[in-house]
Amino acid sequence: HGASVLRFATPALLASRHTMVRAIELDGFALTFASSVLREDAVFCAAAVRTNGLALEKASDSVRGDYDVVDAAVANEPKALRFAAPAIRLDRKFLLNAIARDARVLKFVAAKFRDDREFLLEAMRLNGAALAFAPEDFQSDHELVLEAVRSSDAAIKSVPQHMRADSAFMLQVTARSAVAFRWASAGLRGDRDFVLHAMAVDGRVVEFASDAMRADRAVGAEAARCSGGAALRLLPIELRADVDVVKAALERDALALEYASDDLRADADIVLFALRHNGLALRFAAQRLRTDCSFILQAMAQLGITVEELDDFRRTVLDSDRQAMSPVCEFAPLIEGVDLAKLVDEMERARSLLSLGLR
Repeated sequence: HGASVLRFATPALLASRHTMVRAIELDGFALTFASSVLREDAVFCAAAVRTNGLALEKASDSVRGDYDVVDAAVANEPKALRFAAPAIRLDRKFLLNAIARDARVLKFVAAKFRDDREFLLEAMRLNGAALAFAPEDFQSDHELVLEAVRSSDAAIKSVPQHMRADSAFMLQVTARSAVAFRWASAGLRGDRDFVLHAMAVDGRVVEFASDAMRADRAVGAEAARCSGGAALRLLPIELRADVDVVKAALERDALALEYASDDLRADADIVLFALRHNGLALRFAAQRLRTDCSFILQAMAQLGITVEELDDFRRTVLDSDRQAMSPVCEFAPLIEGVDLAKLVDEMERARSLLSLGLR
C-alpha cells in the first residue's frame, strides 16, 4: 500500500524520526504524513526528496526555500521545481545549474525565463539537449540551435523539419558536429553537391549520407581525402578496394591502411605508398609484406630508425628505458620475429645494387 498506510499511524509514530526515516526509505511520499516538526527539518526532508523529488510539495515553506533540499529534489525529479519557494524558482544561477545536469528542468522553469532568449542561449551552451524543452518558437532560432548542437549532437533532432532541409543551415550545423548530419533531411543526405560540401568540413559525414552517396566513387574519394582513415572505414568495401580512394586516404593519414581491403593491404605499391608517409603503417600490411626485409627497411628509413637501435631495444629489459626510445618502441614489436642479421644483409645488397646502378 506504500506510504498511504501511514494515515492510520498514531501521532507518536508520525513524529518518530527513526520510524519515518525507515518509511521514507521505502517511499518518499511518507513525508506527507510526517509530523509538522519533521516536515520543518531540512535534513529529514532532504532524505525524503532524494527518494522521491515530488515529496518536496509536502515539506514546510521554509524547507522548500532551502537550496540544498530543492536541489536534491530536482535532481531526483525535475518537476519538483514547481514546489520550490519563489526565490529559488527565480534564481537564474540555480536554474542554469539544474538544466546543465538535467535538460528536462527547462520544461518547468518560470515563463519569464522560458521567454528569455539570453537565458535560453546560456542553457543551450550548458546542455544542448534542453532544446527539446524550449518553447516551439525558439526551436527555429538558428543561433539557439547552433549553440545547442555545439554541446549535444542529438539537439538537432528537436529542430523543425524545414530547417533540417535548409542546406546553408545544415552546413553550419555540420561544422559544429559531423554526427548532427545524420538528422539532415533525406533529400540533403542524398544530394551530391551538399554531401561534397559537408565533407569539405568533415569527411566523416559520409557515414550518414544516403546509400547511393556512400557508394559514389567521387564522394568516397573526397571523404577519404578530407578525413583519412576516419572516413575510409565508413565506406563500402568496393571503395575500400579502390586504389584512388585508398591513396587519397593514405595521403591524409597513412595509418588508414588499416581500413583498406585485404587485397590492397597485400599490394606492394599501396603498402610502399603508405610507408613513405608513415613507417608505422607496416602494422596494417599483409603478413607477407610485414616480414619482407625491403618493406621493413622502407619503414625504418621513414621513421629514422637504425638496425643498431632495434638491437639495443631487444636487449633492453626495463620498460622505462624502452619508452625513452620512441619511436623505436612503437616499431620494434611490429617486427619482433624478424632476424636483424637479415636486415643488415638486405641493406648491404641494396647498397651493392645501387653502386652498380641496378636499383
